[in-house]
Amino acid sequence: MSYRSNKTQVISFYFVDGIIEVVFREPNNEIYDIGRPIPDKVWKEIYGVVDGKITLLKTINGRHEPSHPVKEKITFPEES
Repeated sequence: MSYRSNKTQVISFYFVDGIIEVVFREPNNEIYDIGRPIPDKVWKEIYGVVDGKITLLKTINGRHEPSHPVKEKITFPEES
Protein backbone atom coordinates (compact mmCIF):
# COMPACT_ATOMS: atom_id res chain seq x y z
CA MET A 1 0.00 0.00 0.00
CA SER A 2 1.39 3.37 -0.92
CA TYR A 3 0.05 6.79 0.05
CA ARG A 4 2.32 8.85 -2.18
CA SER A 5 0.99 11.96 -3.90
CA ASN A 6 2.60 14.94 -5.56
CA LYS A 7 2.99 16.54 -2.07
CA THR A 8 4.89 13.57 -0.61
CA GLN A 9 8.38 14.27 0.78
CA VAL A 10 11.14 11.77 1.58
CA ILE A 11 12.25 12.54 5.14
CA SER A 12 14.94 9.87 5.50
CA PHE A 13 16.44 6.92 3.64
CA TYR A 14 18.45 4.14 5.29
CA PHE A 15 20.12 1.05 3.87
CA VAL A 16 21.19 -1.45 6.57
CA ASP A 17 21.89 -5.18 6.23
CA GLY A 18 20.13 -5.49 2.87
CA ILE A 19 17.01 -3.66 4.08
CA ILE A 20 15.94 -0.25 2.76
CA GLU A 21 13.82 1.97 5.02
CA VAL A 22 12.26 5.10 3.55
CA VAL A 23 10.31 7.56 5.73
CA PHE A 24 7.71 9.68 3.93
CA ARG A 25 5.75 12.76 4.97
CA GLU A 26 2.74 14.27 3.26
CA PRO A 27 2.16 17.80 4.57
CA ASN A 28 -1.45 18.57 5.46
CA ASN A 29 -1.12 22.38 5.31
CA GLU A 30 -4.48 22.81 7.05
CA ILE A 31 -5.48 24.13 10.46
CA TYR A 32 -8.20 23.01 12.88
CA ASP A 33 -10.87 25.59 13.80
CA ILE A 34 -9.09 26.07 17.14
CA GLY A 35 -6.01 27.37 15.32
CA ARG A 36 -3.73 24.34 15.69
CA PRO A 37 -2.23 22.63 12.63
CA ILE A 38 -3.67 19.30 11.51
CA PRO A 39 -0.99 16.56 11.73
CA ASP A 40 0.77 15.49 8.56
CA LYS A 41 0.50 11.94 7.27
CA VAL A 42 3.76 10.03 7.91
CA TRP A 43 4.72 6.46 7.13
CA LYS A 44 7.73 4.21 6.65
CA GLU A 45 8.15 1.72 3.81
CA ILE A 46 10.52 -1.20 4.29
CA TYR A 47 12.00 -2.88 1.23
CA GLY A 48 14.07 -6.04 0.86
CA VAL A 49 15.21 -8.40 -1.87
CA VAL A 50 12.77 -11.21 -2.73
CA ASP A 51 13.60 -13.55 -5.63
CA GLY A 52 16.29 -11.14 -6.80
CA LYS A 53 13.98 -8.10 -6.92
CA ILE A 54 13.63 -5.16 -4.56
CA THR A 55 10.17 -5.59 -3.03
CA LEU A 56 8.04 -3.61 -0.58
CA LEU A 57 7.93 -5.81 2.53
CA LYS A 58 5.72 -3.65 4.74
CA THR A 59 4.36 -0.19 5.38
CA ILE A 60 4.26 1.21 8.91
CA ASN A 61 2.05 4.23 9.63
CA GLY A 62 3.53 6.85 11.94
CA ARG A 63 2.23 9.74 13.98
CA HIS A 64 3.12 13.39 13.51
CA GLU A 65 2.67 15.94 16.28
CA PRO A 66 2.80 19.49 14.91
CA SER A 67 4.83 22.03 16.84
CA HIS A 68 2.78 24.50 18.83
CA PRO A 69 3.43 27.30 21.28
CA VAL A 70 3.73 26.30 24.91
CA LYS A 71 1.53 28.29 27.28
CA GLU A 72 3.19 30.45 29.89
CA LYS A 73 3.61 28.80 33.27
CA ILE A 74 4.69 30.13 36.68
CA THR A 75 5.88 27.76 39.41
CA PHE A 76 7.52 28.08 42.80
CA PRO A 77 9.70 25.53 44.57
CA GLU A 78 8.10 23.71 47.49
CA GLU A 79 8.82 25.29 50.91
CA SER A 80 10.05 23.07 53.70
